[in-house]
Amino acid sequence: MRRVAWGLLWVSLIGCDREVESGFASISGGESAGMTTAGSTGQPDDPGTSTTAPDDDDGDASSDAASTDDNADESTESTDGDATTTGTSDGGGDPCEPNPCDATEVCVDGACEGMAAPQAGDLVITELQPNPDVVTDDAGEWFELLSVAATPLELGGCTLADLDSDSHTVAGSLVIPAGGVVVLARAAAGNGGLAPDYVYGNDLSLANGDDELSISCGGVVIDEVVYAGSWPFGAGAAAQLDPAAGASNDDPSQWCTATTAYGDGDLGSPGAPNDPC
Repeated sequence: MRRVAWGLLWVSLIGCDREVESGFASISGGESAGMTTAGSTGQPDDPGTSTTAPDDDDGDASSDAASTDDNADESTESTDGDATTTGTSDGGGDPCEPNPCDATEVCVDGACEGMAAPQAGDLVITELQPNPDVVTDDAGEWFELLSVAATPLELGGCTLADLDSDSHTVAGSLVIPAGGVVVLARAAAGNGGLAPDYVYGNDLSLANGDDELSISCGGVVIDEVVYAGSWPFGAGAAAQLDPAAGASNDDPSQWCTATTAYGDGDLGSPGAPNDPC
């Protein structure tokens, strides 16, 4: 009986040990199966069919694609940014700064054009302010010249005068572009809000009654206006030539009183197009 009991006990112990080992093997097998295709399908493990490589490939492919897309986006953004910056740089600023031209030329929209001496009819007196109101006459008088020439004109050395004793020679360089205007004034500051292109000082005055104004270059009269106190100007209001008159500024009927305010409140359009009469 003791031998039978010991035998049964031995068999029982052996059986328990096998069941423990079998259970451990099952747990280990289950862990491996989750990492391989064979384990997931119940097939024996096969290193050649491992899903590790495909998983990595898929991950790399996705990563590469994402990286490529990111790089493409960054490249596009960089290109767009450069294009925007270039456009802003090209579109902004003055194409004549710094000045690419020499002393005998003038820069017009980035191109150098030779300056010419004015010829008769190249300049037209288009506006006069003999009687400013917000400031005194010796501070606020001015007049405007329009170029009808096809090339820039150099007014340096030309003479501003009346038919009496008033006379002033333009000092230095004063360039008027083709089709452009310049404003010549008696004072640089305290002048009623002007921004003149040239200041002639007290060498020349515009009478509130009858007077004359001329510009001559090289001894040739380029333009002249003889006006009277009855012309259409008044206290604080300039006399302006109708834009439709062209160069015909000898006829008083082509002139009218300015109605647009400038500077500190007088009427006129110095440096800007005249109002139609």
